[in-house]
Amino acid sequence: MRKQKQKKIKEEIREELFEFVKDLRCGGAPTRLEDWMTEVFSKILQRFIEETTKELREELAELEHKQWKSWTIYLGSRYELPSELVKKWGKNWKPYSELTEEEKDKDRIWADRVLERINQTQAKWIKENL
Repeated sequence: MRKQKQKKIKEEIREELFEFVKDLRCGGAPTRLEDWMTEVFSKILQRFIEETTKELREELAELEHKQWKSWTIYLGSRYELPSELVKKWGKNWKPYSELTEEEKDKDRIWADRVLERINQTQAKWIKENL
């Protein structure tokens, strides 16, 4: 999967380069190669962020599910919980990959919270350092 994405990004870079050369011949390309490189790099970086964020979101959601499962099993072993609650939780004591999309969405909410915090931290760092 990752190699396919890398191949697609390489193809996009080739297409951008082809368009640059075509525009250069017609006099419409950026006046400086540096401008073009900055533009292309920005597009590639944005694409990379979008793709890795999708993958990271699912990894974080799976991790959140594992954490929730461990926590609820621990609570059930330490305390006397209502049987309805144990039954409700027990239906989801399975691997993330086996959950319904509806149940996965509950874990994705928490993954999104983590990603939002990461984005805030990155934005702050960029603002302060660039």
